Amino acid sequence: GLHFQVQLPVAQDKVKDLASRSVSVADLLHFWEKIAEKMPHFDESATTHDVVRQVVIPMSKAEPPEASCAYATMLAGGNYRPPDVMVTHNWGNKFSHLLAAILSEALAHRTYETTARLLAQKQTAILQEELRTSLLRRYWICCFCVNQHASICDTGPAQDSMGVPIVKCSCGVPKHWSGAHCEMDKFDEMIGFLAAVVPSFCQVVAVDMNFMVFTRVWCIAELVEARHHRLQQFPIVHSESSLQKSMQTVTSLDVRNAEASVPADKDRVLDKIHDFDLFNEDLKDLLLHREVGLLSRLSVELCSEAIGAREALEAATQLA
Repeated sequence: GLHFQVQLPVAQDKVKDLASRSVSVADLLHFWEKIAEKMPHFDESATTHDVVRQVVIPMSKAEPPEASCAYATMLAGGNYRPPDVMVTHNWGNKFSHLLAAILSEALAHRTYETTARLLAQKQTAILQEELRTSLLRRYWICCFCVNQHASICDTGPAQDSMGVPIVKCSCGVPKHWSGAHCEMDKFDEMIGFLAAVVPSFCQVVAVDMNFMVFTRVWCIAELVEARHHRLQQFPIVHSESSLQKSMQTVTSLDVRNAEASVPADKDRVLDKIHDFDLFNEDLKDLLLHREVGLLSRLSVELCSEAIGAREALEAATQLA
């Protein structure tokens, strides 16, 4: 593990506060229905970053503005709502693919291609029905569970990835980029806390089609920290073909080349690593070890499913 330690009582309170937030499957489906109203130009190519800027931040702005909070806090109405699952993902991924990966996990699927298609076709009624026994499953997702008003809401690009202007938020909430009140640098501590207090707490990795999630420094830190706490870890990929196509890119991973939106975040993670070569080997082992690597195991699983489906089809054809 990277063993980030939070020493100050105020910071420990912040970790517990973060750990008390989550959004449910029902919340996510409701949010999906609202996107077009808040972001008329939304389409399937919109990134998570676009949706945070154009939808999450405006929807979580409060009256009075200085009471603006995390989207999850707004939904909770003061209730303690710890998550069942931590979601590791990259903001450059399509938002529809992030959501599809989470809903697929709730359905116990390991790929999200079908769910993404249902979302794109606005078939949410079908998804609602399929998910009816999982509607209360709760997820910790940084874009909803971190208070964007205490950090990025009034900074950032002038326009989103589709060229539409981003209106800077005027909430006036004090910003905390580091220190005890910062919400963006305590994910590792929070994972440790939730691992101790939530039975069967696990991690889901929403893997984008190009596997960029494995090049983001915080995503790598979360993967390693979750392994350190012996959490069950489930990568959810777009499809078996995207896994086979991009798995090779993971073999050349080097944490020194990982990226972060805030350069100080990268320094903070790298400062905790004593031996980069050993860390990189452990990371590759975590993902690619022939027997227990997260991606290797998933590849075998999906391959077996495909073979099983083919055999079932052949048997059915012979019966006919």
